Amino acid sequence: MNRQDWAICESVQRGMSSRVFQTGYYAPMESWSLDIRRYVAEKLGMGHLSL
Repeated sequence: MNRQDWAICESVQRGMSSRVFQTGYYAPMESWSLDIRRYVAEKLGMGHLSL
């Protein structure tokens, strides 16, 4: 990560701290990561979680 990304990451973190934030979305390139998270949540009995 470079300095240019820092401001963007900090801005996203502030937004996620908002009381109106519920969930974000996964970009198409993150689909493998989402699949793994859903699999683990299901195996841990947490399939009801919004990922």
